[in-house]
Amino acid sequence: MILYNTVLRENRPVLIKEKKIDFMVSCISSPETVHQICRDVLRITDYTEEYAYVFGLNGRSRLLGIFEVSHGITDAAMIRPKEIMMKLLLMGACQFLLVHNHPSQEPDPSREDLRVTRRLCDAGRLLGLDLLDHIIVTREDYYSMREHKRYMFEEEK
Repeated sequence: MILYNTVLRENRPVLIKEKKIDFMVSCISSPETVHQICRDVLRITDYTEEYAYVFGLNGRSRLLGIFEVSHGITDAAMIRPKEIMMKLLLMGACQFLLVHNHPSQEPDPSREDLRVTRRLCDAGRLLGLDLLDHIIVTREDYYSMREHKRYMFEEEK
């Protein structure tokens, strides 16, 4: 598993590998797997502020890499679709997952969480990148928006 970041080189964003973490998951098959990675590897379920990460995946749900997209305060994190889409395109991803922690240890989404999910679905769709899920993690539990709010992930007709 590779953690990525972006830097400017000659006034252009470039994706760089920050570090490689040995973890034996190459395919993301369920929200439980994401929860396990966030709890046991990234350890964001123990943080006192909100952190948001994006998991970039290829067309077969194989993990290409992970990058932090926001580090907020105790009850909010700023998530901008532009930066997320740029990093996913640089990574060569076809699909992605958004994951963030709730320091309150309450996994239910806020109104802002739902709004961000809708915006990322729409932005990804325009660029051919599928948002597979937005998962909120706590130490003991998780909330999968795909499992609870399927309509957000369906294309409008």
